[in-house]
Amino acid sequence: KLCPPKVEGSMFALQMGLSNFGSNAGLYLGTAILEIFYPKLHAPEFEGLTSYITLRSALRLLPILLVPFLVPRGRPSDSAKELGAGQAITAEADEEEQGVEEKTDLSHRTSVEAGDDEAAAADDNDDVDDSNAAEQKV
Repeated sequence: KLCPPKVEGSMFALQMGLSNFGSNAGLYLGTAILEIFYPKLHAPEFEGLTSYITLRSALRLLPILLVPFLVPRGRPSDSAKELGAGQAITAEADEEEQGVEEKTDLSHRTSVEAGDDEAAAADDNDDVDDSNAAEQKV
């Protein structure tokens, strides 16, 4: 609902690119922390291994603290406007909803009109049948 229409593929590519960037950044950051804070952590002694693993685990939990700031309030069933999306998204979503309503209304009208035409044609056929029956009786 928060993705503008017709750019879903681009948004997915952006999301996957950011995911890959985050994975690589985490890898390099972990290596930098290891080299800066634990320069003696090499085989066979592994001095400070337990403190490094504790620090690494704590840093992995750090993004959980950002969830309240990064995840929008609301439910997945809420509209984009209710979630506070920008004007460009909400305006295009409103236009799409109106287009769907117009198409539904037009298809309903067309089916009703088609039903009226069929009923009128059936009435005409009944009139023809009635006149044919009257001619046969005479």
